[in-house]
Amino acid sequence: MTPTEDPEVRIEWVPRVEDVQEAMQARLASRATRTAVVLVAVGLAIVVLGVLADSATIAVLGVLAPVLMLLFVLRSSKRRGASLWRSSPAFQLPTSAVVRSDGIVMSTGGVRRTYAWSAEGQVRETPGTFMLELTGEDGPTFLLLPKRAC
Repeated sequence: MTPTEDPEVRIEWVPRVEDVQEAMQARLASRATRTAVVLVAVGLAIVVLGVLADSATIAVLGVLAPVLMLLFVLRSSKRRGASLWRSSPAFQLPTSAVVRSDGIVMSTGGVRRTYAWSAEGQVRETPGTFMLELTGEDGPTFLLLPKRAC
């Protein structure tokens, strides 16, 4: 490579259902934190109402309901990942990416798409993937890069 060439990294992989499940859990984890705060506030309000109404049943519901709802949200992310995997054949095709200083080029099933780093977004790292969330002209885009491919 000469000094004027742009360095690039090429990676290839065959996606696994675990990749999608892990990414969905990571994506929902940040939402789960916000949801947990709201659920705790609602739960406390129900507890206060239960105490004011002198009803132990209502107070117990105020404690249990937020915990059960949060567990449901976290568990459903794994099922959603598996469902998304089954319903989207593109997630199951061999994929390649070229990471460059100006962006990333993803190729799946003969479709090639370029994403510029100038798009707003963030990177989430899970034990097995990097998940890029980019927001550009076409709206939000989620790219999964399994660490085993890097």
